[in-house]
Amino acid sequence: MNKNLHKRVNATIAILLIVLVYGCSDNGQESTSSEAPKVQKEIKHVPVVVLPQQSYPAQAEKKREEEERPLKIGVIGPETGLESHYGLSVVEGVMAAAKFYNAHGGADGKEIEVLHFDNKDDLGLTREGVKHLINQRVIAILSAPTGWSTFAPTRMVNRSHTLFIAVGTRRRIGRSGPYVFRASLPDELATTELISYTTNELGYKNYALVTASQYDYSLDLSSLFKQAVLKFNGSIKIDADTYDTYTGQQNLEKVIDAIKSSPDTLHAVIFTGGVEDAVVLAKELKESKLSLPIIGGEDLFTAEYLRGGEGVRGSLLYATFAPDRKSPKTTEFLQGYKKGTPDRFAALAYDSFMLVAAAIREAGTTKPTKVREALAGIKGFEGATGTISFSPEGSIVKHPFIYRVEGGDKGEKFVLLKHQYPAAPSLSNQ
Repeated sequence: MNKNLHKRVNATIAILLIVLVYGCSDNGQESTSSEAPKVQKEIKHVPVVVLPQQSYPAQAEKKREEEERPLKIGVIGPETGLESHYGLSVVEGVMAAAKFYNAHGGADGKEIEVLHFDNKDDLGLTREGVKHLINQRVIAILSAPTGWSTFAPTRMVNRSHTLFIAVGTRRRIGRSGPYVFRASLPDELATTELISYTTNELGYKNYALVTASQYDYSLDLSSLFKQAVLKFNGSIKIDADTYDTYTGQQNLEKVIDAIKSSPDTLHAVIFTGGVEDAVVLAKELKESKLSLPIIGGEDLFTAEYLRGGEGVRGSLLYATFAPDRKSPKTTEFLQGYKKGTPDRFAALAYDSFMLVAAAIREAGTTKPTKVREALAGIKGFEGATGTISFSPEGSIVKHPFIYRVEGGDKGEKFVLLKHQYPAAPSLSNQ
């Protein structure tokens, strides 16, 4: 009798421990959405169904995942609301790619269907949209470069063995799981190649580094530029910040004074803040008779920066996408894009679709594990944004386009200086 009672107590404790472990997993930090009650209800349901025969659902899931999937690619991102320009650029880029690809034979004569979901950059809607796309058994999901679109799907796509490509995001997501990839140009590679160019081809050695520390991205970019300068035996002679911690406001005058009073000869000013501040800084430098070119990231590759006039001439920066590049793939994209002037997100989305299509063709199947292996193995793929490869962690490997701002008959313009192609075996995308 005592032995039976002892067994029942142990069994009860074991069941309680299992429920606690499964009921509290993974989603506690994502409960801020209005969808949280629904999500929690689904999680609580898991141990009741799965635990009694835990090994059998795992075997069934593996079998289901290895079946052929329909030729469908999903897109998740905000198509309405404040961040809609990101989502719409991605959707339009993907739709342009699908139209071209399907018109030229598709996948062995079959068209790839595109399903897109407006998540309004909301956590609950993102989870709902990703769940819907997974239920539709899409082969891949391409996401807009917004916070929830980039991070909320990662666990769901890995568990369902659905490919996921974050289009244009700067966030490091390489360790988010084997099915998660990033399509954007890595800033660490871009800053290195830009400083390599200014050092080895222009002879710049001494730099002023100006950060806008109220922006997290500026802090990250400044760190990368600093590492690149040191790598090529350059020197940061002035390390300044447009943000005054004492007043809590911007203070460009203090930055200009620091550059003026440098005891060393400076060759250029690296600026990692936004485009508006960059224009103001360029004008202030010119008015102060400081003939120093500004070096910056791709946020300066905009028409707004060119409106800075003579002050921004000589600026050097890198970009993900070069619309003026003489390349068949770039021309193909520009001719197929029908929604005005495409930005880098549309071009990256176009390439992301084409990469998945190439992986499907290379794999010879739509089984997700095989397509994932083919995608991860891509080397030297020629796209609208350049030549593309992937690292084993899912990070994209590609080279930046280096531009200089020059004057012209119609005002300032970006002039493409250089783009280095990686020496890598090619995976045919013809």
